[in-house]
Amino acid sequence: MCLFYHNIFATGVAKVDHYDEIQDMIDMFRKNAFGNYKDILLEVEKSPAMIYWLDNNENHSDSVNENWGRELLELFTMGVGNYTETDVVNALEHLLGGPRT
Repeated sequence: MCLFYHNIFATGVAKVDHYDEIQDMIDMFRKNAFGNYKDILLEVEKSPAMIYWLDNNENHSDSVNENWGRELLELFTMGVGNYTETDVVNALEHLLGGPRT
C-alpha cells in the first residue's frame, strides 16, 4: 500500500533534495496504509516533500504559484475537467492559509 500511495502522491529526491522529508512521507504512508484517503490527503497536504515537489515553497504574496492547488484538484481528488479556476483559487487559499492578495 505504501508504494501504491507513493505512486499517486509522487515525489522524488531529484527535486525535493531532502531524503529525510521523502522518508517521512513514506513512513506516513506506512502508518496510514489501510486508513482513510481523506486522512492521507490531509497529511500529504502538510508534507514538506510535497510542498517542495509542487513548488509551494516558492510562493510569495506578489507571485503565487497555483500548482499545488491545481494538482490537489486534478491529480489527487476530482480529476481533469471537474473543477473550475475558482476552485483552484479556493484550494490555494486554503493551502496558503488565507485569501490571495
